[in-house]
Amino acid sequence: MRERLLLFGDLMLHTLLGSDPPFEWDAELLALGPTTPEELARCLREVCDVDLEDGLDLELPVGGVAEPAVTSFGRQVTVTLVGALGAMRLPLKVVVRLDEQIYEKRSDCSLSSALKKSVASRVTACPPTTAVALLLRSIAKSGIATTRPKVLWNLYSLINCGKVEASFAPAAIAAAFAESGTPLPRTLPLALSEEFATHDSRRQMWEAYRNRARIPAPDLAEVVGQAQRTVWPWFVQAGSRSASQPFGGE
Repeated sequence: MRERLLLFGDLMLHTLLGSDPPFEWDAELLALGPTTPEELARCLREVCDVDLEDGLDLELPVGGVAEPAVTSFGRQVTVTLVGALGAMRLPLKVVVRLDEQIYEKRSDCSLSSALKKSVASRVTACPPTTAVALLLRSIAKSGIATTRPKVLWNLYSLINCGKVEASFAPAAIAAAFAESGTPLPRTLPLALSEEFATHDSRRQMWEAYRNRARIPAPDLAEVVGQAQRTVWPWFVQAGSRSASQPFGGE
C-alpha cells in the first residue's frame, strides 16, 4: 500500500522538510497502482485500518469511491474520509491523482500523528524533484488570476530545502509536461514574472495567505524572483531533451 499511494502537497512538505504541520489538513495523494474506484477504495481502507493508537479512527464512506473526474492534468478522485475522535466526527478531504508517473526513487519518511507527536507511521512521499516538476506544470497552465499562493509557497520551500536534484530537474519537468500533453513554455510563465510579483491583487492575496497560514515567507517579489532564477534554466534545458528519457531509479 505504501508504494501505491504517495503523499503530495502540504503533507508531503511536512514530512520531507520537517516543517510545522500545515494549517490546512486536506490530503493530496498520487496513486501509482490503483486505476479503478474499486482498487482505490481497497487502498484507502488499508490506510484507514492502520492504527496509530492516537485515538483517531478513519473510515471510508459507505459509498466507497466515485468515478474519477477528468481535469486538465488527468483523472482525480475526491473522497471525504470520516475521522472519529471520541464522540466527534471530523471530515478529511482526500484528493487522489491517478495519472501521474514517477521516475525518481520515492521518498521514504515518517509521518507523525497530528494528535500525538510521539506516534508516527512510515509513509512514502512524492520525491522532491518530481514534486517541483508537477508544481511548475500547474504554474505554467495558470494565469495571474488563477495561480494560488500556496502553490508558490510550496515551490519556494522545495527549491530551498536542499533536496531537489538540479541535474535531474529538466528531465522531470519534460516528463511531467509530456505526460499531460502540456507544451513546455517558450517564455517565462506569468506566475514567475515581474508582472505577477508586482500585481496589486496578487501581492494582497500573498499577504493574506502569509498571515492566515502563519508561515515565515518573504515578500512575493522575493519568492517569485528566486523561483524564476532557479527554475527557468531548467525549463530551457527541458525543452532540449527527450521527455521520455528516464532520470531516476525506481
